[in-house]
Amino acid sequence: MKNLFVVKFLLAFSILIAVSSCTDDPKEVVLDGISIDGQPTTIKLEAVVVSEIASTSAKLQSGVVALDADYAIIDVGFVYSSSNSLPSESDNKAAQGSIEGVSGLDVNLTSLDPTTIYYARAYVETDKGFGFGNVVAFTTAEAAADVIVINEGNFASGDGSLSTFNTITDETKLSVFASANGFPIAATIQNALVYDDKIFAITNVADKLEVIDLETFKFEAYINTGLSNPFSFAAIGDKAYVTNWGTLNYDTYAWEGSFIAVVDLESYVITDSIMLNVQPQHVIAVDDYFYVANVGSNSISVYNSENDQEVASIEVSASPDRMVVDANNNLWVFCNSGNLVRVDTETNSVETTISGVQGAGYNEKMVINSEGNKLYYLSSSGWPDYNTAIYELSITATSAPTTPVVSGLNYYGLGISLDNELYVTDAKAFQGNGTVYRYNLDGTEINSFPAGRGPNGFIFR
Repeated sequence: MKNLFVVKFLLAFSILIAVSSCTDDPKEVVLDGISIDGQPTTIKLEAVVVSEIASTSAKLQSGVVALDADYAIIDVGFVYSSSNSLPSESDNKAAQGSIEGVSGLDVNLTSLDPTTIYYARAYVETDKGFGFGNVVAFTTAEAAADVIVINEGNFASGDGSLSTFNTITDETKLSVFASANGFPIAATIQNALVYDDKIFAITNVADKLEVIDLETFKFEAYINTGLSNPFSFAAIGDKAYVTNWGTLNYDTYAWEGSFIAVVDLESYVITDSIMLNVQPQHVIAVDDYFYVANVGSNSISVYNSENDQEVASIEVSASPDRMVVDANNNLWVFCNSGNLVRVDTETNSVETTISGVQGAGYNEKMVINSEGNKLYYLSSSGWPDYNTAIYELSITATSAPTTPVVSGLNYYGLGISLDNELYVTDAKAFQGNGTVYRYNLDGTEINSFPAGRGPNGFIFR
């Protein structure tokens, strides 16, 4: 009899395991009627499914699949906690709202802590109290680094790199591209930006356009022919423009053979080259147009992205360089001649010119906050002192600011994070690795961290 009992138990257990393994979707599991204030009801909830788990967010799904005529539902949603393994209405709530009948529940949790165990369950609030479904536990992912530092490298050495900083853990990782791929970028990085979840790094020595996965830093593609001292990149749809200085004439110190390379972003092939008679610098996309700062003159060229034809030339102050687009879709141009110019992109006309803006004299650094209403730019006194400072300018300003946000020696790179923290770099005269300083906008220093050689800019994610 004892052996027969064991056989029956094992058979029943095997059937249970087989049935359980066939249930691919846990949402198909419907719980028994939940209790409210100790009283059983016919209200039934689907088992909770957790998905899209990230470092600070997760998606919870369930559903109310049966009601009880004696209970009026006021609110439904999820309760969750990192400390209470049986969360209730006194813990965090992610409400979805009232429902008329049976309904699915779908809520995205945000502002979670990385690498933390959370407990969650669906709830219904009725006119007679709360009821709860099953408890699930999940662990959020490790926090990804949210700051990417663009390290230019020494021009003669071609040792440009990407490094990261994690504002949650304060962890710094140097040479993340080399770590991910087993080989370095092996070039001087002039600029890098994000488009379509990829980092596009524009390099010279060697002349390349590197395409890098934003999350993993894995190499995806590159163009290493048809470029000549490339400097800046902008994209619209499946097309990109890359400005190229051309070849330096060491007798006249002028750049010759300058052009804009037109790139197909599906095949990563240069499909055309727009020859120029002036040195281009920064390029930026605005709606369906590309704006190119002709640093060797006093003009901004506007190109139609559909046919690559120049449709306008905007006269600005001498040596236009860095450009940003504000909240009003106006274009701001930092000119090496000491002026900030605002361009109306509807009419392609100059609206405002602010003089007395002291720049670094070359490859100006200017960024705009995520709200698009304040500019930040790097100023330098030049040789021999090289006193540097960062200034803030509202897009409604009519004159240059006189008091800097922060000041110091040898500032080289500049960035403004998504949550409005200021990042400033010291390149240490390219003698070894640089340092990044992180500030609040009132000028108080938050912290600092190491970077690679010649940190010149940032990507925030």
